Amino acid sequence: MTAATMNGGCFVVKKSGSSKRFKIHNSFMGEQDVEKLYNLRPVYFKYKPGYLREGDQDCERIIPGFYAELVEKYFPEAVRYDEKKRVADWDPKKLVPAMLKLIQLQKEQLDRQEERLSKIESILNIKEE
Repeated sequence: MTAATMNGGCFVVKKSGSSKRFKIHNSFMGEQDVEKLYNLRPVYFKYKPGYLREGDQDCERIIPGFYAELVEKYFPEAVRYDEKKRVADWDPKKLVPAMLKLIQLQKEQLDRQEERLSKIESILNIKEE
């Protein structure tokens, strides 16, 4: 996100910062905030002819990504809209924290399963090779 302000007859453009000093904490992400992302399917696509400028390296490449419309469905906080309020893009700066939360939730689940498995192996007197 950028903001433009007038400064001595010229515009100054600022990008949103990530430092805690620029933010007011609201809450930590929970499972309910991100669980729909499991339904977001990555795709491979090519850009339609004429969308990118001629000679752009992505004109003919098959690219991994997401459709912004599906990001809107499963995690609307990460969607960018155009001036007509149509879905236009998704913001990695907003999607990556949600993906990390999913990874953390999976790690917690794996840790619990490992603990349970260790207890079962101990009861059955099974030694890891």
